[in-house]
Amino acid sequence: MKGVMVGKEKEFAEWWKSWLAGRNIVVDNTTSKEQIKPLTKDLALYEGLVAKEQKLLDRKKMEPQAREQLQTVLVINERKVEGLKSDIAELKRHMLQSPNPKFDYRNELARVLKHAKIEKIVVRGKYLHVFTKRLYFGDTTRSPLGKMEIVVWALGTLSNNVLRVWNCEMKKGPNIYPHPNVDSGGGMCIGDYYEGIRDYMRDGELYYLVDLVINILKHSGYDHPYIARRSWKDHKREHAILTPEEKKRRREEGQEKLSGESFEDDRRGEECDSAREEEYDELDVSP
Repeated sequence: MKGVMVGKEKEFAEWWKSWLAGRNIVVDNTTSKEQIKPLTKDLALYEGLVAKEQKLLDRKKMEPQAREQLQTVLVINERKVEGLKSDIAELKRHMLQSPNPKFDYRNELARVLKHAKIEKIVVRGKYLHVFTKRLYFGDTTRSPLGKMEIVVWALGTLSNNVLRVWNCEMKKGPNIYPHPNVDSGGGMCIGDYYEGIRDYMRDGELYYLVDLVINILKHSGYDHPYIARRSWKDHKREHAILTPEEKKRRREEGQEKLSGESFEDDRRGEECDSAREEEYDELDVSP
């Protein structure tokens, strides 16, 4: 099932432009095109001069002094040709990094929404919130992880909080860990995946960045830098955000106060819907 975009497409377009700008990727090649036009004309002019000068030098009859002067002019014009070619090549290199077609936000939005594990995305200013479907540790459904929220800051870098990860089925607070590899502030321990995340960020590959984060969440946790994975199941239960059905079941079982849980404090269920969206502006993901 396809994911959905909550809000207007133009909001993603603005976020995407900021994201690419943060990667130092050119998103508008209008200036490059305008600069190439006069350079191309100059190149044609100087190439024509070089051809004519070369023909003159090929003639057998020419005074030595005139030949020497013409050879000097030829060398100068050949250098001019090489310089123009170099400038045009550099401008064309920048044009290859333009939004069409690789960096067209529509292409990237469509790719992200087609991801099998993504339920929806929401843009809030410079922050992109990617909500996943329910994830499980490994490739089976025996060990549920939960529905996750991946927050990507458009202007961030790997060293200043570009990523934050939250568990939509858990509360937030000190010493509450959304995942064995995620601290209570949403910061993810990426270990050996550092280079992969760095490269995807550098190249503006949002889809692959999100896909890698999802796979890290699914297949890591054994080294448990924040909490042992074998203990995390109980930790999640202790800090769970309960659905109405779960609240009712626990009341019937006399577990309302289990592990310090308060049903009155639970504001949202496991769907990460509008109640969660009200908290977006308060997310502390800035450096």
